[in-house]
Amino acid sequence: MRLELFAANLKLSDKYRQKIANRFTRAIDKYLLHLNDDLKKASLTITKNARFGYESKFDMKLPFGHLFASAKSQRLFSGLMELRDRVKKQLKKELDKVRRS
Repeated sequence: MRLELFAANLKLSDKYRQKIANRFTRAIDKYLLHLNDDLKKASLTITKNARFGYESKFDMKLPFGHLFASAKSQRLFSGLMELRDRVKKQLKKELDKVRRS
């Protein structure tokens, strides 16, 4: 899976970017083994706001559906893990729909 990571109002080191990408790709890729690599493209946008902390948004278009989730959190990594869990839940629902059809 190819994950594009965009950061607004904050700087992420290459090591931290790689850690985030690995966590997302490992968790989501195991459900998409049947798809070609060119179909597994996603974007993750992280924004730092002065008022409420961090906001993250995940967007992925698949042949059988569109995954979109967002999360807000005071801590960056815990918010990203919450977002990852939401995406996994959505993906499981979409795959169940496809399998039932």
